[in-house]
Amino acid sequence: MHLNILAEFIAEQLKNRISFRKARKKAIELTEQTDTKGIQIQSGGVLTEKRLTR
Repeated sequence: MHLNILAEFIAEQLKNRISFRKARKKAIELTEQTDTKGIQIQSGGVLTEKRLTR
């Protein structure tokens, strides 16, 4: 699986308001099907509308 396609897939999932954990899990499942040795996913910023305040 090409890395740019995988990155676009994750970005599209997040735009469609799918939770980051579900998108990450699905990306890992897709890469496991293609005999990829490993995957590293990095994200930044607030991924949910809920902000933690104390």
